[in-house]
Amino acid sequence: MAPTVSSPLVLVIQSLPLQGQLWRVALESQGFQIHQEWPEVDILAAIATHNPKLVILDMTSGLFNPYALCRDVQARFPGMPIVLTCHEHRDIDPVERRWALQQGAAELMPALSPHKGLVDSIKRVIQLAAADISFSATALNAVVAPPASSTIGSSDEQAAPEPTLEPKPEVKPKLMYRGRPIN
Repeated sequence: MAPTVSSPLVLVIQSLPLQGQLWRVALESQGFQIHQEWPEVDILAAIATHNPKLVILDMTSGLFNPYALCRDVQARFPGMPIVLTCHEHRDIDPVERRWALQQGAAELMPALSPHKGLVDSIKRVIQLAAADISFSATALNAVVAPPASSTIGSSDEQAAPEPTLEPKPEVKPKLMYRGRPIN
């Protein structure tokens, strides 16, 4: 679905280019217009300039306090929904989510992953944007899912699917006591 002139605008601020691209592709497939910025910009000025329907903000850039920013946004732009995102490889603690909501965020969710929770995240963003847009799984799958191979079921050799957005392997930290590793 191509965005129209009346499509709601979403401001996406992500520190990882891959995350920004995934948000852009997924939301444009649902009919949103997207404006992307880097976390280094003046976020309050970007909101004032573009007047988005929703802001999706990476809270892990380390360039600002995301909770203070949510309070500032709510003070200057009351009712502006802000979706805070964090790294995809960790779950959100209920206490952390509750704190984010108390500070003015509309939602706290893991970063997008085509392997886990993508549909629920996009549905939640549509709901928070209060847009007259219906979720389209077909449109989302068309832009996010790898293309189907024409050889499936028709030959002995099947091409292995390309690892498009492979999740990073989880690294187990060393246990330390007083600066020394524990075995």
